[in-house]
Amino acid sequence: MPKQVFISGSKDKQIKFWHQNNQTTSFDWTCWQTITEHTDQIYGLSISYDGNKLVSCGRDGLILVMQKDNTQFWQVQQKIYKAIGFRLSFIDNEMFAFQPLILHNHRLRASQNLLVYSWNSNSRCYFKSKQISIKGEGQWCHIYFPQTYIPSKQILMAKNGQTVNLIGFSKTTQDYNYKLEQVFDYSNQFHKVIYQGQIFGAISDDGEYLILWDRNSSQIQIRQFKEYL
Repeated sequence: MPKQVFISGSKDKQIKFWHQNNQTTSFDWTCWQTITEHTDQIYGLSISYDGNKLVSCGRDGLILVMQKDNTQFWQVQQKIYKAIGFRLSFIDNEMFAFQPLILHNHRLRASQNLLVYSWNSNSRCYFKSKQISIKGEGQWCHIYFPQTYIPSKQILMAKNGQTVNLIGFSKTTQDYNYKLEQVFDYSNQFHKVIYQGQIFGAISDDGEYLILWDRNSSQIQIRQFKEYL
């Protein structure tokens, strides 16, 4: 497997693995593997920190768990039929968080809980180990805002509906404790229905800066991390 890899998933229902062709001056990207297990649009992708596992979610309500084999190609190891979801992300190499959605009046809305899946070394598969209550239930949701975990701060940024949740994780001897640390609620700021759920953003790799943009104000908001003892 090439060292530099770009992984994509979109409306074509396919997960593609790309590598750069360094033999040419244009550095063209070449697709060298395709996963075709999803039957509808792919919304979320996350790769483990050791680079050996990949999870995906989409409109078909399927979570795919993929793992590199001995030949460095990716193989589907597990299919979890749970719910439609826009977002998922690894917390560590053996645990990931998934944000399911609910279907209400033919429109996707935010659910009440964030689901955590943990690796079972005996069965060699993931199982639902935690259910974390977060804010934003019932609000209209939108894609294009990836869920992100910052290991150095032990904080998960999870957008749910019109709300951005910051969830703190603290590791114990054998497990994680969690706490909803901060919430940014935009539900009262959307005066046009068509704009509802259109909140986008990113968090820096070190967790020091959080950048948010909402369709109603069309303003970029920059927040800096401060720790209170």
